[in-house]
Amino acid sequence: MAIRIWEKENRFQDRRTRKALAAILRLHHQGKGKSGRNAPELENEKWPGGQEWIRCQDVFERRLWEWLEPPVFSLKQATQADAACMLMLANVILADWIASGSFFFDTNEDTPEQEIRERACDFLRQAGMVPMAFPRVHSFCTLWPQIPEAQKRPLQNALDCFFAETETEELPQMMILEAPMGEGKTEAGIYAAFRLMEYWKKNGFYIALPTSATANQMEIRMNRFLKMHGERNAKLLHSSAWLFESEFQLEEDDVHTEAELWLSSSKRGLLAPAAVGTVDQVMMAAMRVKYGVLRLEGLAGKVLIIDEVHAYDAYMSDIIGKLLEWCKAMSVPVVMLSATLPPGRKRGMISCYAGEFISEEGYPMMTAVYRDGQVRQIRVPGSYQKNTVRVEMFPLLGRPVQVAEQALKKIEDGGCVCVLMNTIKEAQQVYQCIREMAEPQVRLLLFHSGFSMGRRAQIEKQCVEWFGPGGNRPQKAILVATQVVEQSIDIDMDALITAVAPIDLLLQRVGRMHRRRETWRPDNLKIPVLTILMPESREDYGATELIYYRLLLERTVAVLEKKHTLSIPDDIPELVEMVYGEECREDDDVENFLKRSFQIELQTGEGMQMELGSPQTKRFGLAGEMQTLPWSDEDEQFLNAKTRLGEVTRKIAVVPQKLFQNVKAVLDAGRYPDLKLSRQVLLYSVTISERQCRALHLEDSSMILQGSGRLHAVWVFCCDSEENVSACDTLTVQIGDVRLSLDRELGLFIKKEG
Repeated sequence: MAIRIWEKENRFQDRRTRKALAAILRLHHQGKGKSGRNAPELENEKWPGGQEWIRCQDVFERRLWEWLEPPVFSLKQATQADAACMLMLANVILADWIASGSFFFDTNEDTPEQEIRERACDFLRQAGMVPMAFPRVHSFCTLWPQIPEAQKRPLQNALDCFFAETETEELPQMMILEAPMGEGKTEAGIYAAFRLMEYWKKNGFYIALPTSATANQMEIRMNRFLKMHGERNAKLLHSSAWLFESEFQLEEDDVHTEAELWLSSSKRGLLAPAAVGTVDQVMMAAMRVKYGVLRLEGLAGKVLIIDEVHAYDAYMSDIIGKLLEWCKAMSVPVVMLSATLPPGRKRGMISCYAGEFISEEGYPMMTAVYRDGQVRQIRVPGSYQKNTVRVEMFPLLGRPVQVAEQALKKIEDGGCVCVLMNTIKEAQQVYQCIREMAEPQVRLLLFHSGFSMGRRAQIEKQCVEWFGPGGNRPQKAILVATQVVEQSIDIDMDALITAVAPIDLLLQRVGRMHRRRETWRPDNLKIPVLTILMPESREDYGATELIYYRLLLERTVAVLEKKHTLSIPDDIPELVEMVYGEECREDDDVENFLKRSFQIELQTGEGMQMELGSPQTKRFGLAGEMQTLPWSDEDEQFLNAKTRLGEVTRKIAVVPQKLFQNVKAVLDAGRYPDLKLSRQVLLYSVTISERQCRALHLEDSSMILQGSGRLHAVWVFCCDSEENVSACDTLTVQIGDVRLSLDRELGLFIKKEG
């Protein structure tokens, strides 16, 4: 309709613009409608009254044009035509959805315009989309007043100097802050984001983190920060974030439009001025996802902060690279933070904004990339964290009794030690050995992802209370954990025993040790010691080799065997480069080198299949793709299946009998579980692999419910106990010859009996 009328009335200045705008309207309806100059007339001529319908269209369009008085423009004037069209598409979808929602169901042509405006404002307030009054900042300490000038870390001070020196100059579109763990990168990154926000006229930020657990911790920190500046809370955004929210929830057992469901808490986070969540949520802005343009719309007015940017594999990094291209096209400033960023990964990210540049040596380092592609690298003078870490390597991997003995020996005179294993099974075995051998006064805690959601939240809180800043630190304690404590969690241990891992991850783990100078430590633990658990045979890294590339393990071991101490931060860039260098070396196993290279190429190729094309400067890229975009983020499993490679996971929940019957009654009635019921079930849930799911067989259909609504990706089991046990208690269920247990102290066990 639109292209026909615009051609006839000569609306807009050129045919390219008219076609792009018509494509926006078609894509709003997910490609419905014919393309081609005369298609609308030809189709309407097939039924009686067609010509009258065309005349009505003409009248309607003319009245809208006279009422709205849209500016006459041409895409030829746009420097980023693709980005402009994507944002127009997002605005069309969003405006249509809001207008068709329940807030406006009872309005008609007689409803006063003022009342409609008031309802629209009310909707935006309840949806959390009203802008915040972020403070104007002119120095680091104005944004972080609790940090005195004299206590700023070197990175924070260098950043302050950088912005002071560039007060009258153009500011960069992208910044990379590289500094060791415990150097105040988060505060520095937020400060950089606020300075860029003001310069580039943005009105919000999104902080992207590797996992939901790290996002939960960051949300707590950011809400304290926002409260200090008199602002409302940030929006938490990940697949289970709705569990923690209360306002403006939509009950899915009622009838709601697709618009309202999208704008519910689990979908609208990127439209809120301040949001914290997983990197998956922003990755989808650059992927071929249904309504992904709305995520671009949310990002367009923000600064994007990506924490732990080193933590993503080649597949995710390729999609993040495409996201950076779109951020550049939309003038979205990006701040990236890392302690152990490999040079090749850094070059790849900068290449999204700039061409060739000469990488300078230095660490800590700030890198600024400008709109014209210029790159400025600034060496940070000094570091707050200056540690000499002694390295010891023992062939104890796979020997939990001996690992337990090492941990207990270290705390004979007091102290807090972390034992970090690479798999849940290994962590459980070590913990059980320590529990059997430890004296009663030793505090023990096991922390991994194989606990029910309710119990895991409890353990995470306990971990921070014991080992976090200002916590009630035990005299003797051992924390046994997996990678859940590896990054973005602020704990301070006196010593670290860790299973072997690639060097960047070992350095991340070192960052959990001797983190704060003011912490009291026993005499024998005043010097930080990194104890690395090695396999007895270099030919067998066990389960660790299923998680990490063997080549990286071999290179890490070869490097550390020649170093008895690590100088933090000075050694970090050299160590990372020695392990992650892209060239094959004389001492490399060629087969392992080729295997890793092939996997990286494969992952990169997989990423390219999932992502949008690069933004076009002169045309609307999606205009030629009138079909529905292939993937939807409605299914929670999308995050596992599309934004991350690896084995597909599923959620299971082992719930008390009464709760099981309540869920069954709702499902049998053909209804969706409401928010309260869904929350209750999810607190009992745990994520397991597809392989573990297959081990359960699930022949007994009376023992399992397939959830729907918010529980659509959850399998619900009925607990054996007749008591109304909580999500933090031990939960068991017998499924055929398989015993599934969620032990309060140890977590998930799946055991075949007989």
